[in-house]
Amino acid sequence: MRLPDRFRQALRYGSGRAFLILREHPELAVDDLLLSGALHNFDYDPQCGGDRAHYIDELLALRPNYRKLLDTIADRFAADRNISDWDASQLYALLLGNRRPTRKMRRVCHRRFAETFPREEFCMHHFFTYEGREGVRFVARTVGERLLNDPEYVFDLSLPSALDGQKFDWDWQKFLRRHAAEPEIAAFLRACARARKTPVPERPPHDLKFISEMLDRGEYCRYYTFELTEAEGETLRQSFRSERDPEKLKILCHGLTRAGRLAPEMVAKLLAILNDTDADEELRRLALEALENLPDRRIRDFAAKKLEQHPKEWMYIGLLTADWQNSDAKFVHALFRRCRSQDIRHTVISALRRRMGGMEPEFIRFLYRHCTCGSCRSDMVNELYERHAIPRELAAELLHESQENIREIARKLLGR
Repeated sequence: MRLPDRFRQALRYGSGRAFLILREHPELAVDDLLLSGALHNFDYDPQCGGDRAHYIDELLALRPNYRKLLDTIADRFAADRNISDWDASQLYALLLGNRRPTRKMRRVCHRRFAETFPREEFCMHHFFTYEGREGVRFVARTVGERLLNDPEYVFDLSLPSALDGQKFDWDWQKFLRRHAAEPEIAAFLRACARARKTPVPERPPHDLKFISEMLDRGEYCRYYTFELTEAEGETLRQSFRSERDPEKLKILCHGLTRAGRLAPEMVAKLLAILNDTDADEELRRLALEALENLPDRRIRDFAAKKLEQHPKEWMYIGLLTADWQNSDAKFVHALFRRCRSQDIRHTVISALRRRMGGMEPEFIRFLYRHCTCGSCRSDMVNELYERHAIPRELAAELLHESQENIREIARKLLGR
């Protein structure tokens, strides 16, 4: 692979290889790639993996035109109102938290936040983190203005607790009270006081009665979790054995899986659902999810046979995890050679992630190299660290990774 392509790949993955390549080859023409990495958070799941602002800033700082690149990023951020939420979060962090923020960069961030509020409300913590008192005052003023002018605006009840969680070495409420002559800040303080007095309602667990009501309606919903006793689980398992309606089977499958009340007696029927090519696609997905949580030799035999016959049938790899054998790595290697889809790769890695304890370090390092999800990569590096399976040359790379917790592990290993 050509050096620019290696850099592009490392940048997309958030790998420290990008830093090492650029440091050793400053002549590489990669400014456009750096701009792309700044304007787009390439993490597969940025909500879990977080932004890559520090990672990008470290790469930009290797360029002789560092300030010019940041100015270009600021101009693009100011001009584009269609930037996605997670890209916007990364840009706020980069422009406010780089090693040489300018008035222009701060002005761009303040203006955009005020003009788009509350669309990018979840980005307000960047102002607290990088601007301290002035950041808190700016956000309080922005939120307070909305409270005064928009009766439909719903104040975030968790905001006072979020500010407490910043652990400032100063009292943010006392600071704001000194500016309470401003109507906007006074409105913000009143909303915070009301929020502290408003109890957060507890959500009751979804139990057998709740599932029974869903079954009566025949309305499956995938976004519930459940708590069931073993006796209640047995009641639902009996229903599962005799049920034929696809919607009710989905409810039973989902409820038993999420409540941890599956049993080996369900395996035969779950495998039959997978073998039925006419079965509802969501029901097949739920059967797969259930089988991934059942240790049974029939499951791995079924999955191995499918993968031997059809190496691209990625959905069956998760069925191997409960009884993983080191030879199963061949199925993943074969799939990844054929498949470039990050969606599929991430789904496979997520399934394997739950059972990494029985996998060889070499295979975990292979998965790390093929994963764009910072959260998954963090789990892999933690697993390798616990097993003392991180070579020194890899540790040098991890020192410049996009995930701060991975960098911390590298610093421990390298004594920094």
